Amino acid sequence: MTDDNEICMINLSNGLLDNDYTFYESGKIKHFYDKHSFSLNNEEWMTGKDVRDSDKVKILEKCPEQYKKVIKKILGE
Repeated sequence: MTDDNEICMINLSNGLLDNDYTFYESGKIKHFYDKHSFSLNNEEWMTGKDVRDSDKVKILEKCPEQYKKVIKKILGE
């Protein structure tokens, strides 16, 4: 992925399983997660409309204040 600068990464992990969202200036979101202990290191590319509403709330709660406005825009909030 060239010429697409990372804005920030927000970790929603709970316990031992990864659940990270990385936001890019283009509006794309990389979701890096573990489904369970036998399905680790999964990755998918998303847009704001693909993110579950419950995860949007958690992302905005954990989002650093300086990025909150742009992350809200990407999420469609």
